[in-house]
Amino acid sequence: MKAKLRSSRYVALYNFRESKAKGRTTILLSAALSGLAQVLTTGLFLTGFLINNGIDLTNIGILTFVPYIASLFAVVSPLLLERFPRRRWLLAAGRFLYYTFYSLGVTLVPAVIHGSGERIACMLAMLLVGNILNVITTSGYNAWQISFLPEEIRAEHFGVFNLVSNIAIQGFGLVFAFVVDAFAGTKNAANVIVWLRYFGYAVALLDVIVLTLPDEYPYEKSEKQLRLQDIFTKPLKNRGFSARLLIIAGYTFFSCLPNAVLNYYLLQDLSMKYSYIEFINMLYPVALLVFLEPCRRLLNRYGWLRVFSVGTIISGITFLPYALVVKGNCLILYPAVRIVQHIISALFIATPYADLQYMNLPREDRTNYLSFYILILNAFTLLGLMCGTWFVALEPNLSFSVLGIGIGNIQLLIAVEGVGFILVGWLVGRFRNRIHPVGNGAA
Repeated sequence: MKAKLRSSRYVALYNFRESKAKGRTTILLSAALSGLAQVLTTGLFLTGFLINNGIDLTNIGILTFVPYIASLFAVVSPLLLERFPRRRWLLAAGRFLYYTFYSLGVTLVPAVIHGSGERIACMLAMLLVGNILNVITTSGYNAWQISFLPEEIRAEHFGVFNLVSNIAIQGFGLVFAFVVDAFAGTKNAANVIVWLRYFGYAVALLDVIVLTLPDEYPYEKSEKQLRLQDIFTKPLKNRGFSARLLIIAGYTFFSCLPNAVLNYYLLQDLSMKYSYIEFINMLYPVALLVFLEPCRRLLNRYGWLRVFSVGTIISGITFLPYALVVKGNCLILYPAVRIVQHIISALFIATPYADLQYMNLPREDRTNYLSFYILILNAFTLLGLMCGTWFVALEPNLSFSVLGIGIGNIQLLIAVEGVGFILVGWLVGRFRNRIHPVGNGAA
């Protein structure tokens, strides 16, 4: 009976009959499609594509973090989008061009440009232009989609959204990792990743189409003339929103420290197979599914910020043994640590983190707030990636021993990430009553 009630609840939340339910359904469809496109054009497969084209570790790090420079253009988004009472086709055009530059353009570069320096420069340009377009349109999509997400259903929605998104990312990632591994050592090994990138672009075009389907509601805005400084001053004057941005900034910075070089470490230094890494990642959506209801109960009982605080501290502790993963123990220690991290994230972190940008978001001028959020998120992503890449380039031969296990530069970054999570979690717990957003049980 309970299962039937939950099922009917989700049918009410996601369907094509009612306007806002249709909007939420397209959000989930887009999450699945964009997740699949992301699998094939970013992350592990992007690292493999770059390695196959002779790009070294430092330049892989640069190519990974340079797109986040585009976040500076988030300030342009409200100035452009607030001029349009209807934005559907403008946003669709921007998203189409983003995928074309980021996915198709980067894939074609090695085929037409053969010089190493010119190839890297052209890839940088493609990534930068594509991500500028993406940054400009993303806050527009967020402002459009929040109309479908009243506060009373957000816990359920973000739980389902995280589940669908991660099933797409990790599930398809595992499938295509087996495909890549099946061709390893053959003459078509490099071509397979190229073919998958073309397929990823085709899927991305479907995402563009899906995002045009929901109804578009009027955008509320203040009567005052929009000014450039409003993008900064309005969010900063909102104490609750500013405090939550600080949480996002700290968490994002530390989570991104090793990200530019981590896949290189797993593939090259530990000699892991694509399919092994993706199989461990695939267990994350399983954890999201298993802990979807327990997470919702925790949030309702203890509040969003308290749950996030505890989860971030516990997660931070797990990064310390993660830093001890080396070639001799990776088949045991790596999956053990990653599975524990999946459970902690599913139970404590993923859902409250997803809602931080929306908690008590003012109804007026939402594009300003969401553009500033994107600016901060990407700025601290960039800062984390840059610091991690800079450290690896500065200390390429760093080596010391802990408990008889050799520690290198990337492992040290993982340990610092863990310490940072513990610090962020403690600060959130310590000052959550001062942040005190009304609603969502966030205090």
